[in-house]
Amino acid sequence: MKRRTFVGGMFSASVAAGVSNRANGTLRAPSDRIRIGLMGCGGRQNQLIPDFAARDDVDIACVCDVDQAQFSRIVSVVDEIKGKMPRRETDFRKMFDDPEIDAVVIAVNHHWHALATIMACQAGKHVYVEKPMATNVWEGRKMVEAARKYDRVVQVGTQNRSYDYHTQAADFIREGHIGEIHQVRIVNQMGNAAKGGPPKERAVPEGFDYDMYCGPAPMVPWVGRWIYRQLWDFSVGGIWDNALHQTDVVRWVLGLGAPKAVFSAGGVYQCNDGRETPDTLVTTFEYDNLLMHLHASNCTPYREMIWKTATAKNDDFPDWQFYACALELEGTEGTMFLGRHGGGWVAYDKGANVIKQVTARTNVPKHIGNFIECCRTGKRPNADVEKLQETHILLHASNTALRVGQRRLQWDAANEQFLNDDEANALLKRKYRAPWIVPDQV
Repeated sequence: MKRRTFVGGMFSASVAAGVSNRANGTLRAPSDRIRIGLMGCGGRQNQLIPDFAARDDVDIACVCDVDQAQFSRIVSVVDEIKGKMPRRETDFRKMFDDPEIDAVVIAVNHHWHALATIMACQAGKHVYVEKPMATNVWEGRKMVEAARKYDRVVQVGTQNRSYDYHTQAADFIREGHIGEIHQVRIVNQMGNAAKGGPPKERAVPEGFDYDMYCGPAPMVPWVGRWIYRQLWDFSVGGIWDNALHQTDVVRWVLGLGAPKAVFSAGGVYQCNDGRETPDTLVTTFEYDNLLMHLHASNCTPYREMIWKTATAKNDDFPDWQFYACALELEGTEGTMFLGRHGGGWVAYDKGANVIKQVTARTNVPKHIGNFIECCRTGKRPNADVEKLQETHILLHASNTALRVGQRRLQWDAANEQFLNDDEANALLKRKYRAPWIVPDQV
């Protein structure tokens, strides 16, 4: 298998040997544990790592973060579960260069996901990458190309695709119990509106490689981790960081591809912290005989996240009116309310009678298990990068329609671009800060 020269230089002969031992997704021997490296040691990684470390067939070999202050917590978690301290690195390329590491878990800021995934594939690693997997359409396509070229398993952290209750809901819909569906509403009402004005510039903390933190994005003044979801150069925004899950579930259960057109309205209505990304957003996606609407806000912190309340402790059915993240599927013969992270689903007939009700909780370990199994077999995972590229197109189309003046855009699915709109198409790719550039040829 050929390896490309990238920012870190030519991979060593030992790396190439390690890659060849893992050809076609298989490990050195069936009895080997899969050795995992972690890119990012804060936020989402603190939720993922206990589930990875709890597996008997996984070793946590290395943890990597640009902020050395992040190490102590995650290292202690791994040590407590495994009884063994992982190696620490501040430069992820050293971790990628390690021929003994089979796969990496990438859970860092949005703007790093695509390039890090591509570099990991080039280094012969399988990848579990958190969502959103890319900040634009073009780099998402490059991720797909890298996964296929280097024959790597790339699982996106949209764990809903591994939940049994979503599969059951999809089967129930396809059996025709609520008739034909012509309208879907995605609810994403959550967040905590920021007050007090924009954050002030401050000194970069000791032990924090801020240049590496910015990576492909511009070196803006350091004002704290506020930049993570508030600036377009670093993020797809707080709304779509979460709403991607519900949107992917709709695409999956209804078998939808790309929309014909998209329209967005919204903006920063309440948060006065200087952010660029919206705190309020409504988007309509147009399909043949179906409209999908996103109703989203970051200004309603009182709306409940079901995994933190009812189903975290028992199987009580949620009150859908106050649930932060849900789906409403309107059929000609009835309606279904479907939960995003737990809560299950309920279907009503035309007389508002319950046809079927399913309670369920979240099951992230199953999604992780699917990834580990695919690393062993080379099979495509439940949330394969190509499937999620199709979902991310909706995300990017929504944001683009907002950013170009809240107008309706038509989508050319075959070429992954907008029809006759140079301004919109200019946002399908970003400018990268050297040397952290996603290459045209991966």
